[in-house]
Amino acid sequence: MRRPSESTTVEARQFLTHSLAAGVGTLLAGGLGFLLQAAVSHRFSPAQFGGAFVVLSLVTVVSFMASPFTRLIVWNTSRDTVWSDGQSDEHAALLRATHNSLRLVGVGLAVACWLVAPLIAGFLRVPGSFVVAGALGLPFALPNSILMGELQGEQRFVTWALLSIGQALAKLSAAVAFGIAFGATGVLLGISVATAVTYAITWALVRHRLRPVKLAADWRRARAFVLITAPSTLVVTGLLSTDVILVKHLFPAHAAGQYAAVAALGRAIFWGMGGLTGVVFAKVGVRDAQRRSTFGVVTASVGLALLCGVAGLLIFTLTGKALLTAFAGKNYASGESYVGVYALGMTLFGAVAVMINALQSLGRTTLLWVTLPLSLIEPALILLYHSSLLQVVQMMDVSMGIFVVALAILYVFEERARLTGVPPPNPRPGRWAPLKPIS
Repeated sequence: MRRPSESTTVEARQFLTHSLAAGVGTLLAGGLGFLLQAAVSHRFSPAQFGGAFVVLSLVTVVSFMASPFTRLIVWNTSRDTVWSDGQSDEHAALLRATHNSLRLVGVGLAVACWLVAPLIAGFLRVPGSFVVAGALGLPFALPNSILMGELQGEQRFVTWALLSIGQALAKLSAAVAFGIAFGATGVLLGISVATAVTYAITWALVRHRLRPVKLAADWRRARAFVLITAPSTLVVTGLLSTDVILVKHLFPAHAAGQYAAVAALGRAIFWGMGGLTGVVFAKVGVRDAQRRSTFGVVTASVGLALLCGVAGLLIFTLTGKALLTAFAGKNYASGESYVGVYALGMTLFGAVAVMINALQSLGRTTLLWVTLPLSLIEPALILLYHSSLLQVVQMMDVSMGIFVVALAILYVFEERARLTGVPPPNPRPGRWAPLKPIS
């Protein structure tokens, strides 16, 4: 039997190993995404690239509808491994029902996008074919998110990382091949095809967990958790895409295309640290189920995120022009004036994402008290102050900074309340304590 100090050392090593695997996987996947966007920006004009990028951002926003349910699966799987070694029929029923439901929702959303494609295209000032091609991937993106969540909950982060890299490589290959054949529309079509292929592979890896069981999924017990994660996950999605969408609407096509290139480049910092959010969510879930402190895991995750972000910030600040020109070409070089400032915002956003994931895994409704009101700050500031693209980026940075401070204060307060058993003031009945297992 291990002594407490030995157990702590093993857990620390496991945390670092999982964080490294997820971080490297996400970084390589982000690098392949970087190459994809670079290939598209070099081949097409800023207006075409900006149009394809904003449609891809919109599809990403829609795909993130699955994220609350992905969080539910990770949350339930991580606790299921503590209470029943991950073999309970209750969990299998929930996983199967969620997967099948999101597959149907994806089909419905794709059909809806096709029906209103002219309206969406008119608002974004893009060809309708962009919307149709981008929406083709929705029936596969939504259920694939659930299956990837199962891997996270089982803490199979190496497999998860390899799939992330494979998906990015498939998107790059398909987008280039379809782009050569069908132009800018082909890029979005290729990404949709790659998403379908990735879904098929992920399904094959976890199909044994999708086994039919006699029990029906008990959505009443899962609803409380989804009602917390759904709004807060949409906030994360909105924070990632609000600036790009508003710039596309407020600025001329050429300027919006330049901004899209800077955003794509700057997001490499966020995606590079994105694997940490999956690790912290699963680790916090296990510790919460064991009624142990999460301070060490969350602090280490935020520290790693900021460390990665600062490294990226220095690189972008010192070599922004060279990176932007190499990434997108000379037509986008004017974006160098704010690429470093954008990188600062992405660094802060990485810390925001880690904190939100930790609070989601703890199942605290107070998370919504902070995230929902603060989510209005970024669009409000951009709509009020957008005399230049640099000012738009500055407003994004300010909103991210406010978020980081507010979430850090909330987490410290909630974690202390959880460990001491003292509920926060004016809690909603029965919601301040850790949620019970769905079983």
